Amino acid sequence: MAPRKRRRSVISGRQAPFDMVLTVVKYVIIVVLVLFFITKAREAYELGYSIFQESSLDPVGQGQSATITTTAEMSEKDISKLLQKNGLIKSAFVFQVQLRFSDYEGKLQPGTYTFSSDMLPSEMMKEMAGTAGEGGASAGQSSASASSASGASEAAESSETASTAAAPADAEGTGTGTADNE
Repeated sequence: MAPRKRRRSVISGRQAPFDMVLTVVKYVIIVVLVLFFITKAREAYELGYSIFQESSLDPVGQGQSATITTTAEMSEKDISKLLQKNGLIKSAFVFQVQLRFSDYEGKLQPGTYTFSSDMLPSEMMKEMAGTAGEGGASAGQSSASASSASGASEAAESSETASTAAAPADAEGTGTGTADNE
């Protein structure tokens, strides 16, 4: 029986370095995987941060201007690539995601625009959607004022029928005149 023990100890002696190398390889693989996941988690955090905490490419007042022309055939992806190509945004992908989360998705209008690299992406989106200048603001204001005017006329009609509301309207001089004319 002694020889068998000897053989086992010889076999165990040969397996010990192999087991040790295998254990070291396992630990190296674990360390590499942990570093890989840390790196990918950092990249994911930076992507999320850049999407939801928008910033301009250059500091305010130090931007470079560029004029771009968009057409009706261009997709939002094409527009974002054009902005990146002209040095106006950092990442076309981030711009597309920001656009998807904004109120301007599907509303970008074709035209020629002059942007600066110190503008925020949302400012560029707003201008391309047509809500930055007089056109978007006046259209929004006219529909808002029309709805408030119709609301005011309904309020005037309801105040004429209520006897308690007629006194404040007379004090303003608007309620009595419309009530007498009708």
